Amino acid sequence: MFSKFADSVNMSLDVPSSEKKIAQKAVRKFQFLVKKIDAFDKHLDILYNPFKSHENVSKESITDHRAALRRYRDKINENFDEIKVFIVGCITDLNYFSSDTNISEIINSFNDSISNISESLEILLSGLDNWNDKDYRNNIITHIESVKKQIDQLNKLINDRIIADINTNILAKNWTDNLDDKLKSSIKDKEPYIKQLHDERERKLKEMLNLGE
Repeated sequence: MFSKFADSVNMSLDVPSSEKKIAQKAVRKFQFLVKKIDAFDKHLDILYNPFKSHENVSKESITDHRAALRRYRDKINENFDEIKVFIVGCITDLNYFSSDTNISEIINSFNDSISNISESLEILLSGLDNWNDKDYRNNIITHIESVKKQIDQLNKLINDRIIADINTNILAKNWTDNLDDKLKSSIKDKEPYIKQLHDERERKLKEMLNLGE
């Protein structure tokens, strides 16, 4: 635990400006990836919402709309292929810092999360082609919910671990970075409260000594 802590401290202290630029670019790429993933998630709602709202979807209705469902299936696959391109760019930038133990662990978690989405997506795509499934509607809902769950976990990983770790341990950002310079200065220059208490006690002690003279 302490070795990881020491690594993080050294990382934030020793990162040169050139590498910080790479880290800043990585953050922007991951932020853009989150937007692409959110758009992908919303596209799943095109089928998920009506299936969820209508319990009685007949086999005849599914058969009649096979062409539309096939186009929808292909579009899902196409959207995820586009996301993979951005994923490669994100990993490339993050790998630059893979010598750091924490970053290396995050990369592994990120790769695992992408693999989980891919596996759940393959099941969904296969299910969409299974027109003869007697429980087509319910199974598709289950498959989509599985993909959505994996997407939600990926978003949390990106926001709560990847971006947060880059900002804290590589870019050395803190909560005051979003404040204006005047407010930052007032926080920085403000005398510590413990010192204020010490000075107050010293002042009162001197007053008591003077009264006794």
